[in-house]
Amino acid sequence: MSDQNFIHPDLEQAMRALETQQAVLALDVDGEIIAVNQRYLDMSGYRREDLIGRPFSLLLAPELAAAKPYEELKEALTRSDHRRRVRDQRRTLEQRRVDGQPFWANCSFCPAYDSDGKTLLTVIFAIDVTAEHERLNRAESTQTALSRSQVVIEFAPSGEVLHANDNFLKAFGYTLPEVVGQHHSMLCDPDFVSSPAYKKFWNDLGLGYFQSGEFHRFAKGGRDVWIMASYNPILDGSGQVTRIVKIATDITARKVMAQEKAGARQAAVSRSQAVIEFKSTGEIITANDNFLRAVGYTLPEIVGRHHRMFCEQAYSQSNEYRQFWQDLSGGSYQTGEFMRICKNGKPIWLVASYNPILDDDGNVTGVIKYATDVTAKKIAMSEIVEGLEALAKGNLTPRISENVSGEFAQMRDGFNTTLESFARMVDEIRANFEEMNSEAGEIAQGAGDLARRGESQAASLEQTAAAVEQISGNIAMTSQSARDADSSARDAQEIVENGAQVVAQAIAAIERIDEHTKKMGEFTRVIEGFAFQTNLLSINAAVEAARAGEVGRGFAVVANEVRNLAQQSAKASQNIADLIGKSETEVKSGVRLVRDAGSSLDQIRKAVSGMVENIAEIAHATTEQSTGVREVSEALSQLDNVNQANLSMSEQYATAAAALLTQVEELNGLMERFETGSDAGAALVHQPKKAPTDPYGHQRIAG
Repeated sequence: MSDQNFIHPDLEQAMRALETQQAVLALDVDGEIIAVNQRYLDMSGYRREDLIGRPFSLLLAPELAAAKPYEELKEALTRSDHRRRVRDQRRTLEQRRVDGQPFWANCSFCPAYDSDGKTLLTVIFAIDVTAEHERLNRAESTQTALSRSQVVIEFAPSGEVLHANDNFLKAFGYTLPEVVGQHHSMLCDPDFVSSPAYKKFWNDLGLGYFQSGEFHRFAKGGRDVWIMASYNPILDGSGQVTRIVKIATDITARKVMAQEKAGARQAAVSRSQAVIEFKSTGEIITANDNFLRAVGYTLPEIVGRHHRMFCEQAYSQSNEYRQFWQDLSGGSYQTGEFMRICKNGKPIWLVASYNPILDDDGNVTGVIKYATDVTAKKIAMSEIVEGLEALAKGNLTPRISENVSGEFAQMRDGFNTTLESFARMVDEIRANFEEMNSEAGEIAQGAGDLARRGESQAASLEQTAAAVEQISGNIAMTSQSARDADSSARDAQEIVENGAQVVAQAIAAIERIDEHTKKMGEFTRVIEGFAFQTNLLSINAAVEAARAGEVGRGFAVVANEVRNLAQQSAKASQNIADLIGKSETEVKSGVRLVRDAGSSLDQIRKAVSGMVENIAEIAHATTEQSTGVREVSEALSQLDNVNQANLSMSEQYATAAAALLTQVEELNGLMERFETGSDAGAALVHQPKKAPTDPYGHQRIAG
């Protein structure tokens, strides 16, 4: 039968209407293609002349064309007694394009009958479902792969079980008939099933929202099962949820291991720390032995009571305390150092953390507190602070007596040892203070004596200088008299009658010179004694400086300079003595000459020229005496300068000694600030002290 013979007007009109929407193909009673529209040609890739008159099996996959279901389909389409059954023949058939590539079409087989019920032809209406078929194949492959490794169960939107794979049945211990038709709630905790959270869970799934997470479920017999699962709503073309596929992994073994590890960690923590557990509202659930020992309660005494039983009343009624528990119930942990009250009313200090416990939905179900008792350390630190404050005020008696361990024990021992050493040092300084005070007083007294002796020596030198000045004047007068005698000798004849009187005056003058010379000898001995005393004083000063130690080192230098000056004074005094000895010799010579002149007055009269020569010699001798006296005066001047320097040094020495005494008193004042707990030291500090004196022996008031 050819395409041109297909002239049935009704069928032709129907095909024109349908072919705009669907692929259409017509078969005769032998299954050969008698008509085909353009959509079917486009779908298969064939040309019209390649299909007309060819069997429909040409389009089918070879394995499908030879299959029994297709033979049964052909028989049903050609037999009139199967009319009712044929009306329902719809198949998705795998077909082949002209290039051999597969495509799938959703085919409806519609036979046409004559009045006798015999099949005239069969019209096939086809829709290309290749893309959907491939998508479904991929989904089925994925589901098959997941089903091999995952727990898979399907639910109706209302929660009834539609199907479950072997992994699910194995994990939960059920058979498929035991779960199909049952509600998902059979796997859950009854309390959770009756909660609003469970109702919301299924409402969200029914609206198309997937759910995922870690879930706690119950297997057959009540055994705990933990799964990591996702609930995936499956939507139809209109967006309605038709079923819910749950894909899960059994993590029970891992969860149990984690819980065992957590339990082991919890046990380890419980052995070393104080642990107490509360409800989210603050009521006590339980506490370990460490906590009970720390606060002094037994477990029955605290279970069911509120956490505020450990707090001060004012704090437990404060907004801060209410906010503390509001934060915990909201899931915020708290950590820090807290002061609490024991059963005996004493405070206890805890370094603690309050840790909210969350359920699977993130709700706070309780609070666990981990704490370490740091009361001993707190008290030790407090005592250290108090001790340091007392030390700043000079009190060396505080000690840390609290039993602590670790680094605080070392700190306690170091603090106590330091204060004890400091107290002993202060007591030793106090014990040595009296001796230091006495020695400083002696040094000051010696300096005053040295200054007074220096003043006396200066006065003696002034007297000696005055006497030498007087001698110098007398020698000048003698020299002038000798010059006058020389002038008068020339007029000897005129004044010879007065010669006896002049000689008598000369004898008297010479005798006075002799007396003055002897006095000068006494002055030199005084100077020598002064030099000796100065040398002795410098030696004593050096001894005192050595006894003063570091403080007297500078004074020892001064004493050495004084000794050098004393030696120079002794040497100068010796020179003066030599000069005076020479002067005395000359004076004695003059006395003899004058006496000879008196005895030889008659000869003078006879030899005026010889007298002139003698008088000239006298004038020369007096000139030399004047020179010697000037040298003595200069030596005395030098000795006076040295003595003035010695006096200045002695005053500096006295000032240094007074400063040393002041420093000793200031040191004692510093020591009086410290309280060491030693009665002997305290008594020594408050003994009356001898008032110091200035270099002149006057009592000095410390200012």
